[in-house]
Amino acid sequence: MGWILTAIPLESDSFLEVLIESKLSKPSNHGDGIQLSKIGRRKNPQGGDGSELKLTADDFSLAKLSELDAEEFEEKISGHDSRTLTACFRQKKNDNPESRLKKLADTVKSLLIDRDDAIDGLMASFVAGVPVVLIGPPGTAKSLAIRLMYERCTKIADRESGNKYFEYLMHAYTTPDELFGPPDVNQLIGSGDGEQAESRYIRNTTGMLPDAEFVFLDEIFRGGPKVLNTLLSVVNEKKFHNGPEVQSINMVNMVGASNEMRPDQDLSAFYDRFPIRIHTPSVLNSSGERSDLANRLLLKSLDIEQQSTPTQIACANDFRVMRHCCTDASRQFAGGDSETVSLFRDAFLGLRELRGIQFSDPSFPRLLKVGIAHAMLTGDSKSPPSWEDVAKVYEWTTHSLSLREDVQRYIRSTIRSGRHGEL
Repeated sequence: MGWILTAIPLESDSFLEVLIESKLSKPSNHGDGIQLSKIGRRKNPQGGDGSELKLTADDFSLAKLSELDAEEFEEKISGHDSRTLTACFRQKKNDNPESRLKKLADTVKSLLIDRDDAIDGLMASFVAGVPVVLIGPPGTAKSLAIRLMYERCTKIADRESGNKYFEYLMHAYTTPDELFGPPDVNQLIGSGDGEQAESRYIRNTTGMLPDAEFVFLDEIFRGGPKVLNTLLSVVNEKKFHNGPEVQSINMVNMVGASNEMRPDQDLSAFYDRFPIRIHTPSVLNSSGERSDLANRLLLKSLDIEQQSTPTQIACANDFRVMRHCCTDASRQFAGGDSETVSLFRDAFLGLRELRGIQFSDPSFPRLLKVGIAHAMLTGDSKSPPSWEDVAKVYEWTTHSLSLREDVQRYIRSTIRSGRHGEL
């Protein structure tokens, strides 16, 4: 049985068997031991048969999934485990979240030079919901990679409105107003007459960071302490405290970019919220003929400039569907007793002693989740993830080429030899 679809013991009265599609005339196995003509469905906690919880393969088509906002999406799949979700969307082989996200990754890779590894890291982080920062010198396609992904995850109307994507260049004097919106004047004036007037400090977040699904903050570490402290709660809780109100933030993920890692102790808590730190060196410094790389870079730049409005390939809810599957798979995988889990744990314990690597305790489950997401997106998601699949995430925790080489050497030699305490 596939590692995403591993069955969880259930009480006999907690699930009903329903037809996934009435047109299926006989049970059909999909290689994972589940008969797709029957799936599990939770009873309606308010009573009744809970028919609104029924899912079909069509629910996971791009046309339908992209029409749901975050709250509608969660309500639609509420009560279903990853086994049900995956069994449903796999019925549509060429129009399901998994295939669309793989196509998105391949498309963005084809538009850039020598950024396949960075795109893999971004995609896995988006599925896992773990914040990521791209670190490299100016002009290394950090912001371009994010825009290329975003443009292909939204409809044209969404891109024109700007409500789905928020981008900002941070600086030392960035104020909360610039990220979270200005005060709502009507709320400041208050309602009522005379002494009965009630004034509240509420921000108008329309079109700002709390309203976005894709967030990109360039030069993220240059923000002042006040802004970064506010961002901490946004990253940790996915909540924005807007005066007396608590506003849910439904972003798919937050991505930052920086020219360098600043060794500032005051930023240590903020660094820790971005355990994925992908190094993006200059293309012209990579291996290969420099003249050939320069010509390819020119042609790719011209291709991007001359292309028409990008076609929507995926949507924000594709990431959310896969995240539900990834979370459940991570829970089952971590609770098992496999060599891959043991190696991943030993690598974490050993690498956190390596100079330059910053792993806090919460980093362990987050990194494992990103590793499993990478395995889902790049391999056969019906098979258990290999050590090589999940170990890739450790290379994405480095902010320099030399540190990445140290990690690769440690993973390759020390872990496999069983000498995980030696650095």
